[in-house]
Amino acid sequence: MQYTERSQPQLDDLEINVPQVLERLRIEGEVIQQEFVTLCVFHGETGAPNLEINTRTGLWHCWVCGERGNLPRLVMLTQGTTYKDAVDLISEYGSLLDIVSMRKRNLAQLDAILNPPRHSFVDLDISRYRKGKSWWWYNGIPFGRFNRETVERFCLGYDGVSKRAVIPIRAEGKWVGIIRRAVNQTQRPRYLYSKDFDRRHVLYGLPYVAARYDNVVVVEGAKDALRAYEYGMENFVAALGTGLTREQLALIVERFDEVTVFCDNDPPGHIAQFKMCQDLAELVPRVFVVQWRANRKDPNELSKQTMRRMLARRVHWSAMIEPDYDPFRG
Repeated sequence: MQYTERSQPQLDDLEINVPQVLERLRIEGEVIQQEFVTLCVFHGETGAPNLEINTRTGLWHCWVCGERGNLPRLVMLTQGTTYKDAVDLISEYGSLLDIVSMRKRNLAQLDAILNPPRHSFVDLDISRYRKGKSWWWYNGIPFGRFNRETVERFCLGYDGVSKRAVIPIRAEGKWVGIIRRAVNQTQRPRYLYSKDFDRRHVLYGLPYVAARYDNVVVVEGAKDALRAYEYGMENFVAALGTGLTREQLALIVERFDEVTVFCDNDPPGHIAQFKMCQDLAELVPRVFVVQWRANRKDPNELSKQTMRRMLARRVHWSAMIEPDYDPFRG
């Protein structure tokens, strides 16, 4: 089955007492840190326990047989119930949260788990790269061109020394880093970052997200975010990689209550998407994922209409836990 945006929020609005649910299911074990460790009932385990259930999120997996899922799925499999009955059972052990309580809970979790030190950025001079800005609207790279408004707004340029396209990175009112992107197949690596720039502390595009947004879309690459802004979608940020760091998670939780994860359309992207969702679900009330319905590699290659349509059909991230989940589901 597929979880939808309408079926899951009733649990998102509750603070679930996971250990009490497990007691109701008559699952015995011990808590090690945040993990409830017990014998796996799915492969008849009798020796050392290998089924771990997170006492905060309810996510579980067996290290031996590979079974995994969320709390509703655990109830469904062990009790033979429908999804609705599983949700009703779990709801008996949850207390309703208003949006203020959700925010306080998430911030408390963030402070306890992350609490990263504040990073100090160096202000870079990008003026010398602006002379080559026309490269961005004349280059012959597939999906490599952007209109002049986007080039000017994001101060895109070109480095005549390294012969690479330049994407400046902005944070805290400064230009804090430079991405030098390869412009042909012979240049390696594909991305070069300016000296001493630490990607962990930055989400590309974050300064351009208007204050009115309480939701954000996370993509992997800067060009994916740039394409969305060119299409008029003003709430995109890029992780600049296939994962979110603790510092990036802190930036997201500080501003947003809802996140949609939109990674590349390849095996690393699908894995990254699941990991990002897992990390975000512990800190953000609502997390969604975009399923690919186009024969393209990444969001940068999508048309405006296709990108909007795929975003409109996003699903709750818990759909990824289902055994029959298909990232290409139409």
